[in-house]
Amino acid sequence: MPEQRTKPSPPPATVCPAAEGKEKHPSCGKLDRRTFCAALGWGGVAGLLGGTLYVSGRFLSPAVLYEPPAFFRAGRLEQYPPGTVSERWKEGERVWIVHTDAGLYSLVATCTHLGCTPNWSPAEKVFKCPCHGSVFTLEGDVVAGPAPEPLYRTPIRLTPEGELIVGTGRLGIRLASQANREPKRSAPGYVIST
Repeated sequence: MPEQRTKPSPPPATVCPAAEGKEKHPSCGKLDRRTFCAALGWGGVAGLLGGTLYVSGRFLSPAVLYEPPAFFRAGRLEQYPPGTVSERWKEGERVWIVHTDAGLYSLVATCTHLGCTPNWSPAEKVFKCPCHGSVFTLEGDVVAGPAPEPLYRTPIRLTPEGELIVGTGRLGIRLASQANREPKRSAPGYVIST
């Protein structure tokens, strides 16, 4: 008679002897090789997906450099009487607003030598840099000291409502929108005739 094959019975389920109240078996609770390798593989897949999502998110998000506004509202023309230099915006926007017989204009409050902040001297009617002694006229021209260039002028305009819109000096000197030489510094957009 042919032999009948029987399926071998599955091994009994391994139950931790500690669960049955017996003393703890040395292999109970240890991580076997198969579980460790599976956890390592799934961890690698999760790390790869997380890295891919991060890089994709950085690629798709806009790379925008948020800068301070290039212009600010400086009030009404009447706030700046002829023959005055307003230091109201010197600290916050880094500009002086000057009103002379030539018109109203704004100067960047940054020395062209090394970037220090000059001070307005009303008695002498000049701007003096405390760092290295540069002296500038009311128009921004260099009178003395190591400054290589005149002070820069920022764009300035008057709205139909009578409000002044002035370019800020906080963005630094030597910007394309600023001027410090003739004829550009006396051109419309840099001087408001009064």
